[in-house]
Amino acid sequence: LEVGDYVLTPEICIERKSISDLIGSLNSGRLYNQATAMARCYKRPILLIEFEEGKPFSLQSSGVITSSEVSSQSVASKLFLLTIHFPELRILWCPSPHAT
Repeated sequence: LEVGDYVLTPEICIERKSISDLIGSLNSGRLYNQATAMARCYKRPILLIEFEEGKPFSLQSSGVITSSEVSSQSVASKLFLLTIHFPELRILWCPSPHAT
């Protein structure tokens, strides 16, 4: 697919992210570009964020933040800004890839 990871209907597209991919995508600006494409092509874009099974929820990948990563507060702030910029974007949280 050129836009999103899953297309459920002609109106619904889903972009799926693990926590580590979410952090990387926020850092690189890729998630903004993906949200732009989804919002342009679909009426109901969805960002699906999957926790790692068996690990407590954290917006930090691997529990160690390197200089190339952002703090969990910054991740939350960027998600907040993403939802303001794309009001049609829905965020779904899933407890594990298996539960998806």
